[in-house]
Amino acid sequence: MTITSERKTSQIDLQEVQDHDDPERGFWVIVDSYVLDLTEFLRHHPSGAQKIVKRRNKSIDIGSNFLDHFAHTVRTFREACSKHDATGQVVSFRFKEVDQYSVSILGKVDPSSLLM
Repeated sequence: MTITSERKTSQIDLQEVQDHDDPERGFWVIVDSYVLDLTEFLRHHPSGAQKIVKRRNKSIDIGSNFLDHFAHTVRTFREACSKHDATGQVVSFRFKEVDQYSVSILGKVDPSSLLM
């Protein structure tokens, strides 16, 4: 697993996440209140991009499906979350199945905004 940190992050507005719904220009999702930029990774997902796109079209928070992945995938995500929480920076990481394409934790949304 490769994890790198970049710029400082802040709370991200739910509307901004919703506006990033284009697989080519910017595709963001939410998992456990973390905002993930999947743009680079999406078309290389082992099960295909359409699976994630369909899931996001139902709910911007794809956590219930994502957290059912293989243990090493969830562990990689949790380690990146810990690094983000500790540094407050954008954290980019890679899953071993598709290690040439990164996923980035951009920040977090207020979990209560997901209840609306």
